[in-house]
Amino acid sequence: MLDKNGNPIKSIGKLHGSDKESKSVFQADQERRDNAPRILSPEQINKKGKWKVSEALTTTLGGDQWSTPRPITADDLKALKANIKALGARLGKGITANEIIKLSRPEDLKRANKEIHFAVPVHQKGGLIRFITNASAESKDVRHHVNVSLEGYAALKGQVGTSLQLATAVAQGNLKFECDCGRFTFWFRFIATRMGVNLGRDEDGLPKIRNPMLTGIGCKHVLRVMTELNNSRQVHKKIAQAIEHDRTQSNKKNQKPVKLTQAEANKFADSQDKNRRAVNAKEIAAIKKAMPTATKTKKQTQKTRSAGKTPYEAQFAILKSLNAYTDDQIKTMLTALGIKK
Repeated sequence: MLDKNGNPIKSIGKLHGSDKESKSVFQADQERRDNAPRILSPEQINKKGKWKVSEALTTTLGGDQWSTPRPITADDLKALKANIKALGARLGKGITANEIIKLSRPEDLKRANKEIHFAVPVHQKGGLIRFITNASAESKDVRHHVNVSLEGYAALKGQVGTSLQLATAVAQGNLKFECDCGRFTFWFRFIATRMGVNLGRDEDGLPKIRNPMLTGIGCKHVLRVMTELNNSRQVHKKIAQAIEHDRTQSNKKNQKPVKLTQAEANKFADSQDKNRRAVNAKEIAAIKKAMPTATKTKKQTQKTRSAGKTPYEAQFAILKSLNAYTDDQIKTMLTALGIKK
């Protein structure tokens, strides 16, 4: 959203009432889903022709989210079923902040870097943290709420180590998450639900219009949060504050909420905006470390070319063999590394 001068709004806004606002937007999402017509669920896909999907539902399968939706066919149902099955490989394995970044779509990584300036942990109780991020300039919203459940919090808070060491381990461990934005709601909540890492309401209706190929997992707001969870000492210190209190408590009812004051939140947001981290910086650094050095001899370069591969093709093949990235993600990373075709 833009201010009256046409500039993007980067203020975190007033914290007073933000908890109520967060509960309201997620409740509104639940009510919208409860009353939504024309939902395609896995149960319907498994009915094997006992109902006529072409009379009720449409999809953009084979195109993209901007394609004109067309009636769903029996072949579409087979393809959607295969896409769902592919998600099952990660079922029950949990997910870390870094893995969310790895599994996300290149366009969401770019938007997170360009448009989302901060992710501030305004409220934490136990392992549950509510972050506030800014919305993009094109959005009708001013901010978004991202909820994260740190799944290792209860087990790790009592381990040997300083509270900051434990907080860092918890932040970089398995988690569950949700965002109140439309992209997470209509593109990724189904995927997160199928992978067992969704926080909040479960989604069994396929994103047959927005994301029928079931790619990606994190919206730009989630990706900004995951980057801060991975790398921010400020965020880790706030988690450490909760650990310092809760590690002496056996009763969850006695857990002490860690809240930011308005002044602290403003300072937090301003600091993150001025020192904004690239969302995929850690990924690129790891890839750089794994790649051969660029100081090849002339003879080595000629040998690579004689084998029929340019340096770009050789590095692309290395990353492709890891089975961890899509072609688009590999292209994006190689471009960021300065390796050209």
